[in-house]
Amino acid sequence: FGLQALVGGPGGALTNAFMTTITKQPQLNYQQLITGMRQELQQASFEQVPQLSSSQPLDLQRQFSLSDCSPNRNTCTLERRNEKFGLGDMGMFAVGAVGGAVLGMLV
Repeated sequence: FGLQALVGGPGGALTNAFMTTITKQPQLNYQQLITGMRQELQQASFEQVPQLSSSQPLDLQRQFSLSDCSPNRNTCTLERRNEKFGLGDMGMFAVGAVGGAVLGMLV
C-alpha cells in the first residue's frame, strides 16, 4: 500500500502489512491474518512481529472480521473500562475480538 512515513516518524509498516494481507486474501481467519502480516514484514526486512492478544478465549480459525461482535465476558476488564470511561454499569458490552483488544490496550 506504500503508506508514506512522516519525516523522522514511523512509516506504518504494520498497517501496510495488514492492508496488503487482507487485500491478497479477503476471506481469512485470525491465524492466517497474523501469519500473512508476519510474512509481509519479513519480506520487507522489518523486525516487528505482529501479535494478537485477547482477554477471553479466541478461536484463531474463526474468520477475521472488524464487524463481527461477541460479548466480552471478562468482568474485570468491563469494570475497569466502565470506570475509566465513565460508562457506569452498562453490563455486557459487545466489542468484537479486535475491538476488545483495542479497548484492552486503553484500560
